[in-house]
Amino acid sequence: MRFVLAVALLAACTDARTVQLAGIRDQVCACKSAECAEKAIATVPQQDVKSTPKTQKLANEMLDCLAKLYRSEQEEIDASERHDHDHDEPHDDGGSAAPGSAVGSGSAN
Repeated sequence: MRFVLAVALLAACTDARTVQLAGIRDQVCACKSAECAEKAIATVPQQDVKSTPKTQKLANEMLDCLAKLYRSEQEEIDASERHDHDHDEPHDDGGSAAPGSAVGSGSAN
């Protein structure tokens, strides 16, 4: 009888942790920034979480959402850098007219 009770309590605890992890996963995947997702992931309990197929799936889903945010933010950075580079002014090195040109050649006709 005690074994059955212990198994039932363990299952209830595992289910509660799974529900908690599912809530954190939902928070992570609702985030619009990696910083937000990282803060949500930081709330994952560090102890008393039994590794099961369900908890592993939830963890993978959290990481997938975080990876999407990282990629999105990196794409925005890359696009911004390309945009900034495309609008750079040509550099004027302060040089004079090309050698042999009529300007300043000093030749009199």
